[in-house]
Amino acid sequence: MVNPAGAAGQFAASELAALLKLWRERYGAGPLPAESRLTEADLARWQPHLALIEREPDGRFRVRRFGHGLVRRFGRESTNEYIDRLAPDIRTSLTDLLTSCLSTGQPVTAEASVAFGKYTVRFAQVAVPVAADGDRIGKFLLAAYECGQD
Repeated sequence: MVNPAGAAGQFAASELAALLKLWRERYGAGPLPAESRLTEADLARWQPHLALIEREPDGRFRVRRFGHGLVRRFGRESTNEYIDRLAPDIRTSLTDLLTSCLSTGQPVTAEASVAFGKYTVRFAQVAVPVAADGDRIGKFLLAAYECGQD
């Protein structure tokens, strides 16, 4: 689990830990279902910091739902946007996170940095698989929280 220092980092780590706990309760070690086992009510606490991302048949990742708290992480509002159309540093870190989740079939946590002029903002984030189309993971949830700046 990412555990960045400072109050913002501690808050981010606790929110991501709570989301991971919920995911483990609902998914355990079984195969992924065709539809998410997490409801809107389950996710209300994290909604501003969540993106629902689908893996298209061609392998590209597309943002289907987007929480307003992710604007700085993604560089802009990104509903219905393909990850590969985002700024290079943002695109690379998000693709790496999702690809890692795809290859393991398990949640993946990481810290990412996004440059904003003279300073850099750090984000604690997690990607979890939530639905599959046969043996192919088709949907992910990504949660990200600011946890500091340099």
